[in-house]
Amino acid sequence: MNKMSFLAVAALPLMAFSESEEVDGFVWYYRNLGESVEIVSPYAAGGSTEQMCSTWEDVTVPAKLGGKPVTSIGTDAFRGAAFTGITIPNTVTNIGDAAFGSLNITSFTIPDGVISIGNSAFQCCWYLKDIEIPDSVRSFGWAAFSCTGLETFSIPLSMTVIPYEFLAGCHDLYDIEFHLAGFNLVLLFHAVTHFAVVEL
Repeated sequence: MNKMSFLAVAALPLMAFSESEEVDGFVWYYRNLGESVEIVSPYAAGGSTEQMCSTWEDVTVPAKLGGKPVTSIGTDAFRGAAFTGITIPNTVTNIGDAAFGSLNITSFTIPDGVISIGNSAFQCCWYLKDIEIPDSVRSFGWAAFSCTGLETFSIPLSMTVIPYEFLAGCHDLYDIEFHLAGFNLVLLFHAVTHFAVVEL
């Protein structure tokens, strides 16, 4: 292990025990969670980052790695990658902080079964116009979808807590749809920069 890789792993001790597996020409880095695994950033794992700079049109995250289901997309897992499309399996229940930040994607489907979406998970995905979020999602993190190109947004029925600035900086946003019960409207207004229509 070279000095740079050692420092990267030392700075992030949780990633010290990461493993890798190649699937369809793509090398995946992951860490063991016991019964399942979490996708981690190659930067954190001290692995090769060359593929993160390639303009893959559609990267598909495997449902299993190391014989175990992939249930989590870890912090910064794909942040800043040059991908223009990415698909995650329905085995995933957690999307970590900044996991998909600063990607050049135009649309994204969050599979049914995802429960939590971390802070800044999709922040600065400027070209992201459309995102599908299932009712299984119970929580968004701070600034989860901020500074994206989203034009409309539908808050899942399962959510009752609005995180601060989760849609801040979405200058193309004109329509937000949500269920009225349990919502603090003041927090909703603080969550966005501006919008034209709110559907109750």
